[in-house]
Amino acid sequence: MGVILTVLNARFRADLPYTWLDTSHLLAINPCKALSSINDASVREYEEHCYRDMSLSLASACVLQPHVYELTAQMYLLMWRRRESQALVMQ
Repeated sequence: MGVILTVLNARFRADLPYTWLDTSHLLAINPCKALSSINDASVREYEEHCYRDMSLSLASACVLQPHVYELTAQMYLLMWRRRESQALVMQ
């Protein structure tokens, strides 16, 4: 448990509040401030790398830092490929 907290703390201090726990669980720690990664340019970057590049597999579709934009791009891609509705549950 100590290693996990150390990683989460380091990412939080580096203004990287998102961390993948596995392929379907994204942990977000509220930074309680505006982040530079929340903007239109970031949206376009994640869209380009995680959704539009169809040559990559879903497992390795995105090489950027974990982000909620990555999650939404992957969900949309799955919805489009499988023709199935997707749901996002936030707790």
